[in-house]
Amino acid sequence: MTTIKLSDAAILSFDGEVLEFFPNWRIHIAQLKKFELVTDRGGKHILSIASIFSGKDVAVDENMIPKITQFIAEVQNAKAGFQFD
Repeated sequence: MTTIKLSDAAILSFDGEVLEFFPNWRIHIAQLKKFELVTDRGGKHILSIASIFSGKDVAVDENMIPKITQFIAEVQNAKAGFQFD
């Protein structure tokens, strides 16, 4: 399981199939539509997460970018290899 603290109010956790955004959002990777780090015109970094049901955008400090990039790659790799039995 991988866990990252984005802020006092935002924690991400991934167990290989379920992405959790604490305090109150869980999504299975099969339902994940977008999970990416974007930079707006002002240079602000944003983690954008969208499922088939809803979405969230979370501001990311620049010093967290390496960890977030690795976390995104882990989730994307798991999603690419996921198959239902």
